[in-house]
Amino acid sequence: FLAMEKLLQARNSRQTVRAAVELLIKLGEAAMTEGSTEPIKLSDMTFQAKIWQVNGGEECILALGFKRQGPELKWDPDTRAEAEPVLQALRTVAEQLAKEPEPTAVATAAPSAGTQQMYARLTSTVGMVRVYQDPLLQAKALSVIPVERLEAAAEGNRDQLLRELLRWFKEEFFSWVNSPLCDSCGAECKPVGGLAPTAEDQLYGAQRVEAHECQSCHRITRFPRYNDPGKLLETRKGRCGEWANCFVLCCHALGFETRYVLDFTDHVWAEVYSDLQRKWLHCDACENACDCPRMYEAGWGKKLNYIFAFSTREVRDVIGRYSSKKDEVLARRTQCSESWLKEAIAAINNTLQAPLPPTERQMLAARAAQDESWFWLAPEALKEKEEMGRQSGAEEWRRQRGELGGSRPSTTAPEPDTTSAERPKATEAAAAAAPNACAGPGPSQGLGKQGLQCTVPAEVLQTPPPPPVAVATTT
Repeated sequence: FLAMEKLLQARNSRQTVRAAVELLIKLGEAAMTEGSTEPIKLSDMTFQAKIWQVNGGEECILALGFKRQGPELKWDPDTRAEAEPVLQALRTVAEQLAKEPEPTAVATAAPSAGTQQMYARLTSTVGMVRVYQDPLLQAKALSVIPVERLEAAAEGNRDQLLRELLRWFKEEFFSWVNSPLCDSCGAECKPVGGLAPTAEDQLYGAQRVEAHECQSCHRITRFPRYNDPGKLLETRKGRCGEWANCFVLCCHALGFETRYVLDFTDHVWAEVYSDLQRKWLHCDACENACDCPRMYEAGWGKKLNYIFAFSTREVRDVIGRYSSKKDEVLARRTQCSESWLKEAIAAINNTLQAPLPPTERQMLAARAAQDESWFWLAPEALKEKEEMGRQSGAEEWRRQRGELGGSRPSTTAPEPDTTSAERPKATEAAAAAAPNACAGPGPSQGLGKQGLQCTVPAEVLQTPPPPPVAVATTT
């Protein structure tokens, strides 16, 4: 019953424990009493929020006899003898929790829409990055990475191994998709809208499926936007969402400490910690770029606002690594107040780091402080790739986005899209059919506001954001 102890003693709130126990009992009874053999999909957001992301929740569901099989959990009837006492213990805990008085309700102001959206996006992305720790997925990645060849080229230098991995991923492994070729005749297609995802699409995290019409035979080719990095190891194609998702998994598989980075002005990439340089290295697999953090602002011409780095141990606001224009950037950060954002991230990190030993928490805090001391500093000179425009994606699409570099059109920055990580700019008539470039989770795809079950101070959720600034957008 060590799993039960972890659930009850892992600093989970009583509300969190009640929700977890209730769902655990329901799933256990369905399997053992009703004989249900329906598997649990790990992509199910309710299961993720109430059990899988809760401290001790994963251990409890496994103690009930459920076993991991790819992207699902299936109950093993052979474990009934060991699982039945766990189910009975859960019922006992539920009875005890039912006798506890409900906490006194405190009247508070409703959180603003901006803070709700921000918190939902942060917690949903935290839930997503946990998948990279899966040993089965890492083993699958290692089966396709030419490890010996990359290590030989790196000659024992871990930073060089990272660069070799980037080069291989960009030049040999993954492919960019503007519009997929026709499944029937192989001719070029154009986007014409979306289709409903099938059960198999959803199994691999594809909540959206693009429809592309062949310009020759006029048949429709489907393009599911998979969010499962294991599936992406098989398809080996996509846009920046798929590229970053799969590349982060490959980095973890090779033992690199890696963070998934979300840019609210429509891009995603990775950060890898260099033990040699004692700093985080920006890694954009789409561009085969390493340690070129100013490329988006200086080269692409992006008007940056919010950029966050995510791991299973922390969330960090890292906008200062990618910009030297602090005043301009802060003026564009209007979704929530800076004080609210700082407290919300601190609350999320408190939840993530609660199970960690004090020495590890102190190390993370010290490293973050050192990292932030370099933020917002203008570099002495830009690197070559930091002065280049975007290389990935069709030229016309990059031109519409103003990311070609050089003679970029003067456009107002698009308002952050809270439901997709990257959306190409398009004419009003074609906007509905234009494909998204990133397939990262938005509030509707990730864990949502309660996904991490963080205890956020009431005053944090109450604090209203500053008045919104009108922003022109063609998205």
